[in-house]
Formats: sequence, C-alpha cells, structure tokens
Amino acid sequence: MRLGCLGLAPPDSGVFARLETLLLNNVRSHGERELSEAVSSPRCPSLRRLTVRGARGLRNLLIWSESLVALMLAHPRGLRRLMVVAPVLHSFYFSAHREMEKLAARISAPKLEKLKWAGRFQPSFIQRARLQELDTNFIVYGRDGFISPHHLRLFRHFEAVSLHLLVTQPDKNVNSYEYLMDGISFLPHVKNLWLSFVPRAHAFGATMFHLLRLCAGIRSLKLKLIHREGECPLDCTCDQRNGWKSENISLNLLEEAKISGIKGVEHEVVFLKQLFRWATALQKMTITFDPLVAIVPE
Repeated sequence: MRLGCLGLAPPDSGVFARLETLLLNNVRSHGERELSEAVSSPRCPSLRRLTVRGARGLRNLLIWSESLVALMLAHPRGLRRLMVVAPVLHSFYFSAHREMEKLAARISAPKLEKLKWAGRFQPSFIQRARLQELDTNFIVYGRDGFISPHHLRLFRHFEAVSLHLLVTQPDKNVNSYEYLMDGISFLPHVKNLWLSFVPRAHAFGATMFHLLRLCAGIRSLKLKLIHREGECPLDCTCDQRNGWKSENISLNLLEEAKISGIKGVEHEVVFLKQLFRWATALQKMTITFDPLVAIVPE
C-alpha cells in the first residue's frame, strides 16, 4: 500500500487471519495505538513480514507478534518509543532520521540473526539476540571533531559472523574535513567482511587498511565500489596518508576476495597490489570492472 501520506485507520474490530506480508509506504497514523494494534498478533496472527517506510505521526510503535520473522522500519518521522516483542523474529532493518536522538527502544527477539541498523544506538535497545549478520554505515570524513559513538556501541554489543559496512566519502575536497576513521578502534570478530564503498573519486587505500587491520581474521572479503558524482581536486589530501603503503597486515586466513566496480585508476591498483602482499593464503580473487571501463585486449 503506497498511501502518499494519507491517513490509515484499521477497523475497530476483526482479524486479518491469513495476512502474511504487509508493506506500508508513507502512511500517516491517526492515533498512538492504531498501527501497533493492527500489526500485532491479536489482529494479525499470521503476519510474517512487515515493512513500514516513511511513517508520519507515529510517536509510539509497540509490536507484539508471535509470527513475525522479518521487520523493516525505515525513516519513521517523529518516533520516540519503539518496542518489539517477537520470539521468532529473524531479521530486523531499522533506519532513522537524524533528529531521532531521543529514541527509546527495546527489542526482545531471542532468534534475531540479521540486524541492519542506521542511526543512534544504545546497547539496551537489543535485549536478546544471537546475531550472525550486522549491517551499518558510517562516513570517513566529518566536521568539528564529530565522531559518533553509536558505531562503537553497536560493534561492541555483538560478535557477528558477517559484517556489512556502507562507507561514504565526501563529494568534494576533503581538506576541510576531519578524518574520522581513527575514532573506529574496534570491529566485531567476523569471518566475512562485506564493504560497499562510495569513494566519490577519492583514494580509499588508507581507510581500507584501517578496516582490514581491525578484522585481520576474516576468511572472505567483498568490496563493492559504488561510483557516484564527486571530484578529487589536485590539492586533495585523500592520498597523502601513505603509511599504509609500507605497513603490513597479516591476513593469513583470507581465502577469497571479490572486488567489483574497479576503474583501474592508480590508487586502486596500489591497493590491489597491497592486498596480494597482505593475504598470503589467498586462494581466489574475483575482480569485476566498472561497466564504463573499456578493456582492450593486447
């Protein structure tokens, strides 16, 4: 249901006995309890997958469901209190607007294995879980010494088998920003590291070195370069952190690496050469070039 910010009010009584999947886009809630009651077990006893995107007027969302296995809550405006009790919930995606600094949340999901969290996080938010996949994002450069503590809290709260990170760099000269990666001093103990990197034409070798050094026990690496509009001026300092080019990391458990979106520019080639030097036990490397790259056979 794509509602265009129209209000939605469920009937006063009745049960959606067979409803298994519900998707609500841009819904506006009339009351504090209407949506909560509509998607909980008494009204939706068979609901397995629930997605709510861009909800408005939703200050409190309290879900109790014995059937829910997948929950996505994306960009709810004005949400202040979130409580989910779902004994069979397997995956949970949550992304918040920046203004949601006062969010109070409690997620009780003992079978939760996959968590994607973008926004403010406190360890008390997740009561019980056996997390195996963690997905979050952060930026490489910022202003005024800003280093969000939420990522460190999230990393320390779980030990995930697979870690997904979306890493973003500025679209212009980085000289006026502070390098934030030094504030990331810990990553979970993971076997699989999956990175979606938005370099915006900047060099990324120093950031990759920092991340790989914090999880040197990985067995597989996936790096996807996402090319978006941006520029790297001649006086940009993004490639002046050269210490990583001579330092060594012992990635002696890394067996497989997949890298996509390569354009073949100099700083990418330097990183690939370093990766081969660090990963001495590497058995398989797959490289996929950006579709716009013309490969001319010799």
